[in-house]
Amino acid sequence: MAVVKVLSKHLKDNPQCPHGPTLKFIRVQNDRKQEFFACSAYRDRKHCPFYHAAGETFSETLQEVWAMEKKRMLPSIDHAALEARLEEVKQVSPMDRFYCHTCSQLDLAARRAQHSSHDVQVVISDKMLSNPSQILKPKEGSKKEAQYLFTDSTTEVIVTNLERAKVSRVLCLGTPRVHENIQATGGKMQSLLLDFDHRYHSFWPRKKFVWYNMFNRHVMACDDKAKHALRNFVDGEGKVALVMDPPFGGHIHPLSATVKHFTRHADNLIVIWCFPYFRERHILEKFPRLMMMDYKVQYHNHKEFNNGSKGRKLGSPVRLFTNIKPKKFVLPRAQGYWLCKPCAKWVSPENKHCVKCKACTSKDGRSYIHCDKCKVCVKPQWSHCSTCEKCLPSPHSCSALSNEQSDDENTEPRHKRMKMIKIETKSKSMKRSIQNMKKKKNKH
Repeated sequence: MAVVKVLSKHLKDNPQCPHGPTLKFIRVQNDRKQEFFACSAYRDRKHCPFYHAAGETFSETLQEVWAMEKKRMLPSIDHAALEARLEEVKQVSPMDRFYCHTCSQLDLAARRAQHSSHDVQVVISDKMLSNPSQILKPKEGSKKEAQYLFTDSTTEVIVTNLERAKVSRVLCLGTPRVHENIQATGGKMQSLLLDFDHRYHSFWPRKKFVWYNMFNRHVMACDDKAKHALRNFVDGEGKVALVMDPPFGGHIHPLSATVKHFTRHADNLIVIWCFPYFRERHILEKFPRLMMMDYKVQYHNHKEFNNGSKGRKLGSPVRLFTNIKPKKFVLPRAQGYWLCKPCAKWVSPENKHCVKCKACTSKDGRSYIHCDKCKVCVKPQWSHCSTCEKCLPSPHSCSALSNEQSDDENTEPRHKRMKMIKIETKSKSMKRSIQNMKKKKNKH
């Protein structure tokens, strides 16, 4: 199996694909090493075919080709015009509004004929306008824009703790439900939505939404106004918080670089990072001051990561990593969470304090048991094996456990195994574009 190391430093020097600066990947397979640049946002090249071998010149011809590809792949968006249309839509009754899923825009009933064969949603209430995540159809492709939205209870836990921490401004990075909640409250706390989904342009003005790629810190808008809006928001008065919910398959290295970027620009930044509990060690290696809370993050459109009938028996594996003090990050008693006084931390119902370990040791939703021989708490299905001299799943084969994968958090089997081909031969259309450009240059 191939192991890929991801480098996210000096992004400005990297070639750019339609989604901003690319990341450098080092693929090692069967003692063969390949270094290349690929899209930061998409793991599958069906969605972004950019590939450029490291060490090769990214020629002017290739730059022109990819500039053309950017125009082809990304929608042309005039945020100012969409903002004006939003104000126009707000002036009419819900019966005279509609949203076209085909065109990804709001419009008036008077122009309904222009969308006769499109997928249209009619009767848009004021509440729906202020909660666009309830209108937009989530993109749930695991290798593309996986969009899983917080339940109301999870949103409430996050926002309530931000208010308790006296936060003034919240950067909602991939967390539209948190942004909607803060905007609806109308209190002192302000928020700015940073999201890769361009459809939010139709629902939020320029001071409330920035089209953003969290894997390379790239503002997707062509003009500088979006960059200024982000900079002004971060530089404002009061305490700033970053609430981030990346795709579950997102690599930690570029994500941590994004967190560090905002940490440098906002003093005493409060961080709430949603990620699976089994990535705890990797996150804490990058951010020792973060601590994993016991709260199980729930998503209303994920069939397993919620408390519904089809939810996981052990609950959602997604947790909140934050630098808010554990005792002050209050979890809902109504859901069984309780304050462990020895640990000074709110913990889940099944998490029992171990006197010997002097900690609440459960991680995955089960009540762990203490092994006196190992001197540590383990999962209840595990038992101590005298042959292996440690606790292991029961039953198991008493043999040396192989560790084929690297333990380096920068390495991960990320991109699908596929034939490495130069971008010049990726498709007939791109090959034709390059040939035409070369002919034009030869004429001059």
